[in-house]
Amino acid sequence: MEQYHKRGIISLLAGIGIIVLLIGIFTDNYRFMSGLVAAIGIWCVTVAFSRLIGAKEEPDPKKALLSLLSGAGFVILLAGLLTSMIDFFPGLITAISIWILTGVLGRFMNVKHERCSCCCAEKLEIPENKTTVKRKIATKKTMKKKTVKKKTAKRKTTTKKKR
Repeated sequence: MEQYHKRGIISLLAGIGIIVLLIGIFTDNYRFMSGLVAAIGIWCVTVAFSRLIGAKEEPDPKKALLSLLSGAGFVILLAGLLTSMIDFFPGLITAISIWILTGVLGRFMNVKHERCSCCCAEKLEIPENKTTVKRKIATKKTMKKKTVKKKTAKRKTTTKKKR
């Protein structure tokens, strides 16, 4: 499947979520809050599906599963907050337990992501102390000033020779 086909499918799924939201806003088929929860649920599935087929990056079924689980926890939390389908506290407990399960599964499947400092610490460049960073910045500034002074000195000497 070509890249533009994948992006088209993802756009179609996201558009279905928008249609569900708009139907909840402008019609009496169901309440707005139910439409909002359903639209966010569709968008969570869309994100998981895009990771599964590799719409933006390489396909990764592990990340797709984890994003689907975290999105399910988010939808359950919203359903508990905004609708009468689920009571708030059971929804909150369920969402937190799903997120904990997602974190444990992510560690178990050795899924690495770019946003953390714990499992991807080798990617981060942490300076030893702030003074070395300040010195590096200061030396870069002084180097720029010295080159500007040299250029202006050369211009002055060339203009004097021309006269």
